[in-house]
Amino acid sequence: MENETEQEQLEAIRKWWQENGKAIIAGLLIGLGGVIGWQQWGAWKVRQSEGASALYQQVTEAIQRGDSDDGGTFATELLADHAGSPYTALALFALAAKDVQEGKLESAGERYRWVVENSAQPEHAEIARLRLARVLLSEGDYSSALAALDAVAPAFRADADELKGDVYAAQGDSVRARDAYQAAVATLAMAGGSNPWLVMKLESLAASAAE
Repeated sequence: MENETEQEQLEAIRKWWQENGKAIIAGLLIGLGGVIGWQQWGAWKVRQSEGASALYQQVTEAIQRGDSDDGGTFATELLADHAGSPYTALALFALAAKDVQEGKLESAGERYRWVVENSAQPEHAEIARLRLARVLLSEGDYSSALAALDAVAPAFRADADELKGDVYAAQGDSVRARDAYQAAVATLAMAGGSNPWLVMKLESLAASAAE
């Protein structure tokens, strides 16, 4: 009786394995493949990040030695191979700042626009939008500068309002300039911050109006 029971158990196990063994093996292989695939993906991401970092370093070194053309070449490689990397936005920021120093405002604007339109990092896009507005202000394109500032996210509203004040002041509209500066002051105050430079701008507007 005991032998029959054992035989029945073995037969039941054999039958169960015949029905389910292939599925178990397939599941194990899929799981193992997933682990290996994830590890390979992680390794690829690390290589991509390291490659983007190295190119960014080459961009900054080229700028430091005054070779903007070389820096642009490395930036082009970043754009081609690492468009989604934060290092690409940082490289374009560095090159755009150099462009502004050299009076190449159109080139600077193009670099900032790329970051606004393509950056995978929202904070980089907002910073680029603010800097683009400054470039447009410097070019005298006041309507485009204001349009760029209207699109700035709420987290950067104080900076946007201050820049709006600068645009209105450049247009000679002291009333709107004052309102924009005051809005910036109020936003900063709500966050527990302040900006003495903003206060000076407001005082300057008041002094001009009193003359």
